[in-house]
Amino acid sequence: MKAFRALFLLALLGGVVYTYREPLERAALQVYAKVLPCGAPIPYRIGEIDERFGMTREEFLSALQSAEKIWEKPSGMDLFTYSNAGSAMPVNFVYDQRQATTEKLKVLDIAVDQSLASYNQLRVAYAALRDEYVERRTDFSLKTADFDAAQTAHAEEVRYWNSRGGAPEAEYHELQTQKAMLEAQLVTLKREEAALNAKAARVNEMVDALNTLARALNLDVTKYNTVGRTVPNEFEEGLYSESLGERQIEIYEFGSREKLIRVLAHEFGHALGLEHVDEENSIMYPLNKGVSLKASAGDIAELQRRCGVE
Repeated sequence: MKAFRALFLLALLGGVVYTYREPLERAALQVYAKVLPCGAPIPYRIGEIDERFGMTREEFLSALQSAEKIWEKPSGMDLFTYSNAGSAMPVNFVYDQRQATTEKLKVLDIAVDQSLASYNQLRVAYAALRDEYVERRTDFSLKTADFDAAQTAHAEEVRYWNSRGGAPEAEYHELQTQKAMLEAQLVTLKREEAALNAKAARVNEMVDALNTLARALNLDVTKYNTVGRTVPNEFEEGLYSESLGERQIEIYEFGSREKLIRVLAHEFGHALGLEHVDEENSIMYPLNKGVSLKASAGDIAELQRRCGVE
């Protein structure tokens, strides 16, 4: 009987461990990382990929492998490993307004790592387009107000004659003519509104581009406001997060493969427990301004602090 009970308990324990193996595995890795930082490679996997990025899974994996080498080469340690296990840290590629803005910059033939001259050139073009939009919007508002007033007057006149059993023939034909003119005006106004909305979208594209360039160039300027919508307050290219024993990396925006590798390496650094450093060309600098795909002296010092490597 005791043997049966022991076997039952072992089977029950085995079932629990199997059922919760992934969260238990994640928890064990978290504890191990706190006790012995960098003592075991962090397993990662490719999570969700938005097809609008236009890159294959193999291309993303290649960038990830290049990113992990940025930390492994100077440390001489195996810090990361690719794994298909569900418990591995997912790296998701999330397409939103940030990447859409980067694509618009490419269409405008402007790279986010260009000089202040690009920003100033775009700012001048934006000011001209915004002034044109404001002028056309004001004119459209006046036309709309006139149309609304004419439509209201027409409706009141129709109600007046309907309350008297109908308009005389001459008045009736006049009302029909007014109705046809109002319908034609409405078609014209809708066409103008569509063109105005398209211009507003173009203004907003330039706003997104200006704000992204300002951030990339680390300019101390006031953010531009869009027309008719709100853009994200921050254009973070990536984010490492950890919650309830689970950690993940989300990548939102990159202008080139090199920028992608740098932002992946930056978030890998946070997964290791690295803090930001002050050198602008560093991987762990708060902004993705540099061009080097090697860890800087500041990066290596931070890696030594965290991992205890020489």
